[in-house]
Amino acid sequence: MHLSELLQPFFLKRAAACLGIGFLLFASVWKLGGNRRGPLTLAALGGAWIACHLVMSILSVIFPPKEASDWLLAGSGAVVLVAGLFVFHQSNFKLMAVAAAVLLAVTLWLMLGKIPYLLAPNESLAERQQWTMLGIAAVLLVFASAEWLAHGLPAASVWKSMAVFAAAAGLSLWKLDSQSRMVMLPLALALMACGAALASLLLRSRAVIPPGLAGWFAGGIVVLFIRAALSRAESVPLVSVGVAVAAMPAAALLVSVWRRVRLGDSGLAAIGAVVMTSAGIFWSASAKQQHVQTQPAPSISTGADDTGAYEGL
Repeated sequence: MHLSELLQPFFLKRAAACLGIGFLLFASVWKLGGNRRGPLTLAALGGAWIACHLVMSILSVIFPPKEASDWLLAGSGAVVLVAGLFVFHQSNFKLMAVAAAVLLAVTLWLMLGKIPYLLAPNESLAERQQWTMLGIAAVLLVFASAEWLAHGLPAASVWKSMAVFAAAAGLSLWKLDSQSRMVMLPLALALMACGAALASLLLRSRAVIPPGLAGWFAGGIVVLFIRAALSRAESVPLVSVGVAVAAMPAAALLVSVWRRVRLGDSGLAAIGAVVMTSAGIFWSASAKQQHVQTQPAPSISTGADDTGAYEGL
């Protein structure tokens, strides 16, 4: 995918729509939600994800999905339903995070099951199951790390961090020459997060980050990254996938150290930590692209004798 494609009206108009969707949905929820802002905010995340997904590809609405990554659309719908239950049944909101984590794990399992093979066409069923379980464990680690990172932070800081993470994932996929749709969707979601950040800045006293929100967003971005990476069947960038998985846990670790030594504002520390670790994703993708470009092209046998045995005859 060429950079000029990201500057075409097709993408710019849809990106602007996602920015507006993020702002309007979260501003409405925080302005009118009252004491139900927590569950409604999580429902707004699911609704915003669905809207941006459909803005980027209206065919995503087909069920069961034809494209593996479209299972995130169904998963987001399930998040909206779960959050709706908590709106009418006031209970421990931490259960929302558990429910969101389970939904994310199921979404990844369904997504990987849609792909003909994960790493190699001749992989065994046992190998496929091992990679699937490893992927689910990795995404759940990202989920838990994002939740830890977001704990106690202002809503604007959380959304800015999520925007940086999504943008880094999208630009890294661009570096890896992934399909245009797989590049544009994380970038559109990054702009949706920017819209939510703007709404949280305007409604500081009412903006909340409920349990499950940061985990679903960050985990969903990693799910998209994994899907895009697996589409490169000939050269799956496993190192880049590993760095993408490790970025959020590393950022959470940095922020936890910052909080322990009490060096200053945790919100700025979180944004800075995510910027640093997300830069690692882009760096690994750039290194992978450079390695692929420097590899010699495979020689193609023509059947002709090139040993020099017949020279001079």
